[in-house]
Amino acid sequence: FCIQTEPADSFSKKIKSLFAQFLFNHIYDVDSNQKKKKRIEKRRLPMRLSIIILLWLCISMLIPGGLSRINKTSVCVLWVFSTPYNDLVWTHGIWVGRNQIQEKLEKEYPDRIFHHNETRISVDITIDEQEQKIREQIKEDTDIVITSSYSFTLAVQNLVADYPNISFISIAGPPKTVPNHVVMNLHYYEPMYLTAYVAGVMTKTNKVCFIKAYSTPQQLQMISSIYLGARLANPNVEINHITINTWGNRSKELGAVEILRAQGCDVVTGTTKDGSYHEISDLYSLGLMYDFGSLFGEHVLISSIPKWEYALLPMIIEAIELDQFTTSSHLFGMNDTGTPIDIGMTSLSVPKANRQFLKDLRESIVNGSHRVFCGPLNDEQGVQRIPAGYCLNNVDLNSMDYIIGENNVNLGNYVYPPDVCEAGTYYTVNAKENSHACISCPPGTFSKLSMRDSCQACGPSQVAQPGSSVCTTCPSGQIPNDSKTECINIQLQWYIWLIIGVCLVVFLIIFLLTILFFVFITWRLWRIVKNQRDTLENAENVSTSIALMQLENPMIIDFIKKKPSSHLNSQLVRIVQNLKQYRPYLPESIFATGDDDKELDLNLSNSSASTKNAMMDLTNVIPIPTSDDDSSSHRSKSSQRSISRIRERLQLGIVNRVATILVIDIKEFSRILMTTPPVQICNVFISLTDAILPIMKKSNGVYHSLIRDKLVCTWNAVSKVSNHQLHATAAALLIHDAVKSLHEKWAKSNLPLLTIQSALFTGSVSCGNLGTTKLRTFCLLGPSMEYAFSLVRLNSIFNSNILMNRDCYCSVKNDATAFIVDQMQITLSEGNLSGEPIDIFQLVSLNALSSKLSSWMSSKHCKPMKETPSRAQSLRVYNTAIQEFYRNDLSNARAFLEEVIRLENHAEEPIDHLSSHCNRFIRRIKNEQLDRNQFIVQSLPDYS
Repeated sequence: FCIQTEPADSFSKKIKSLFAQFLFNHIYDVDSNQKKKKRIEKRRLPMRLSIIILLWLCISMLIPGGLSRINKTSVCVLWVFSTPYNDLVWTHGIWVGRNQIQEKLEKEYPDRIFHHNETRISVDITIDEQEQKIREQIKEDTDIVITSSYSFTLAVQNLVADYPNISFISIAGPPKTVPNHVVMNLHYYEPMYLTAYVAGVMTKTNKVCFIKAYSTPQQLQMISSIYLGARLANPNVEINHITINTWGNRSKELGAVEILRAQGCDVVTGTTKDGSYHEISDLYSLGLMYDFGSLFGEHVLISSIPKWEYALLPMIIEAIELDQFTTSSHLFGMNDTGTPIDIGMTSLSVPKANRQFLKDLRESIVNGSHRVFCGPLNDEQGVQRIPAGYCLNNVDLNSMDYIIGENNVNLGNYVYPPDVCEAGTYYTVNAKENSHACISCPPGTFSKLSMRDSCQACGPSQVAQPGSSVCTTCPSGQIPNDSKTECINIQLQWYIWLIIGVCLVVFLIIFLLTILFFVFITWRLWRIVKNQRDTLENAENVSTSIALMQLENPMIIDFIKKKPSSHLNSQLVRIVQNLKQYRPYLPESIFATGDDDKELDLNLSNSSASTKNAMMDLTNVIPIPTSDDDSSSHRSKSSQRSISRIRERLQLGIVNRVATILVIDIKEFSRILMTTPPVQICNVFISLTDAILPIMKKSNGVYHSLIRDKLVCTWNAVSKVSNHQLHATAAALLIHDAVKSLHEKWAKSNLPLLTIQSALFTGSVSCGNLGTTKLRTFCLLGPSMEYAFSLVRLNSIFNSNILMNRDCYCSVKNDATAFIVDQMQITLSEGNLSGEPIDIFQLVSLNALSSKLSSWMSSKHCKPMKETPSRAQSLRVYNTAIQEFYRNDLSNARAFLEEVIRLENHAEEPIDHLSSHCNRFIRRIKNEQLDRNQFIVQSLPDYS
């Protein structure tokens, strides 16, 4: 009947439409309530695919041209963006998805050539102007047009009828039933529901705020989901929101932030493209469209991140394979294929238990067991909008015109600032009254430029009327009045002022001479007393330094050089010379320096009975004089604390501390021992130790021992050292530089050239003296030591010089440059794997000379890596690649890794070994070695 009554083209279109409907109804199970496509059960897939293939062949033979409308060998896709691709809040994510789609299309259709053209059109022009500019960009060979803005969608709907052979795909906007046009969007409210849970956990004021661009259904969904998510963690949370009616205006956005902060908000998020509230470090924020935590720090708690390639690719394939779209609107959520929208990394400031709950909640949304908008739910007026047992579907969401929240969602009244504040005025924000205004400059001030936030004061001899843009200088003989609005004549004659000035000067000279006389007499008496006191303190300090074995103290050296002024001084010189012979045989742990000598390392009240008895046996090792001793009245408090510290360090006992361990591996030391004369070995080791010990002393570190071919040093184990991770990092870099400078000296002396590799590990250690009252040894115990020794051996695997664990990296990441190289489990000596995988970072250099290091490290020793945009971009893309790799998104990880290699190949000064790490990860992706937790340090030779 259709063949006889309808034209061939109409019949062909109907057949194709029926086939398209059949195709999508059988490839996907469509839920009538949700209108979301879900994969069917695997047992039914082969039968349905067979039916589809048979229908495809039959219809292709019956209909000229088959089912594919775009049957050319070349497909041209036009992308219309609203902002540059580096706009992180919106365009950047779509641009990254465009690159991923290009790669996937080339693999899906190897027999076709895809051309991707781009253009940028401003959203600040009218809809008609946008329509005209899009028409100018459409060429004769254009097959698909993809627009990336809400306003573009309205412009596209006016011109789709003029281009029936072109498929139009719009991101965001109201849907309209047109065969060759589809509106695609994401369920932003789902990840924002998860991020709002984090906001509910972290808020202290119980107020979470939202900056809304426009009152669209999507924006209302986001506010509602923020309310539900925050209340999930904190039932007392209130939501305040402000509408600024613009996608991007920094001044309006910052003004809205000030109003919300005045209302007590301490967590802010929004949908405007500037995202300037992320720059406020004392205000928690939630990111949208990009992982802003990687740019601004830990105060960005978590971000919602779209993956546009998983949402756009099905629409593009529909446009290539079918004559029309199966529906006018597609909404993709977290439970769709590939998770088109997801959450990013959670800030470490969020408690671990809440991060685990967030992970479980995300899994329940992804697998579809948890829905956000399910009743019963009321709006902000208390009216029930969603009855019990009912969940909103896509049609309900597209028409949403209310906010879920009962009485806990407040609308902030926002008065927009004027566009321009003219010269002579200044721009102000009144957060309490929610207002903005241009206010005239007060008297005596001026504003030369427009849109200033304050007025400048005139000079001492200048006046200005209210609202002035310039100041007027008073002529000679006149001065400004008190309000500085006009010039007035000087009332007194100049000679009267001269007489008064001379009298004041004479009186001031007499007063100063009297003060100077009394100061001179006091100074002379003070000098006499000070000289006598210095003489006594000098002898006391020398004696204390001798008792502490501080024989290299500059004061001791100067004391020896001077001629002894008394028999006591000559005896002290002899004592110093004799003790210098015994000092090298005592352990460094006794004389380690720290930040606070007032706090002793061991506490008798927390020790066992046997330990207390052992400590009591040591009271006579270094006795402290009692009050009956005449010398105790002259001993300074610092001397008493120093001797007490030495005595306490000799006592038996163990304490737990978080310390930083530096293990220095001397490469091929065993081979050098076998092939080099002992005298040369001794000379090399002496020069190596002489280079390391000064660095350890200046950085408050302690050199412990040589274990086989490894040197062990610690910070914060023997004595307390603030910022010990940073001191250890700087010391490790200086030691490597010192060893490199020794190579020339060793080469001239025909000595073997030693090379070193190091590892920094920050963790808990048990440290203290073990043994008996007559023989004791300072020990370092615990798994951290084994981790440090295992970590240093990984340098040969990663072709690196200095590795560190995450705890060390997190403490120094603001002062040093490092990047992650892998994540693995370590085998302990008992044969058990470590509980959690260990993140391993490679240290590159210090960023700059930190004020924390300036006390012992000079700027000439600090060799920061030259900071360039290409290096910053390489590290940023590399970190993103590693995140994708550990999420098992291997295609994205590989694309980012290849981008890093490309950037490094074109960089003037590439980062050491970064390209080799990228190649190593790419090889692991190719070999499908995805189980990182099976790596064991004991199997390193096989792994390499």
